[in-house]
Amino acid sequence: MVQRNIVTYIILSIVTCGIFGIYWYYCIANDLYNARNQTIPTTPIVTIIVNIVTCGIYGIYVYFKWGQVMPEICAEKGVTVEDRSIVYLLIS
Repeated sequence: MVQRNIVTYIILSIVTCGIFGIYWYYCIANDLYNARNQTIPTTPIVTIIVNIVTCGIYGIYVYFKWGQVMPEICAEKGVTVEDRSIVYLLIS
């Protein structure tokens, strides 16, 4: 996964009226999809399209699922982290 500067991404999302936010969402989805060796059920593009069609409701579910997948990915890399899926759900 690529290290990203979250402050820059937030500023770019605001300046571009959310268009950069869609790209940012794609990058996160793509990183997780590749880290799980394509075992996440949907591709990043499908995730974005379904999120747009459902007016963001699917995005809330996806953030929760990403929060559950992240500890598994970190465990594969030898790093221990706790499941923060509820935090991701509340923030989304």
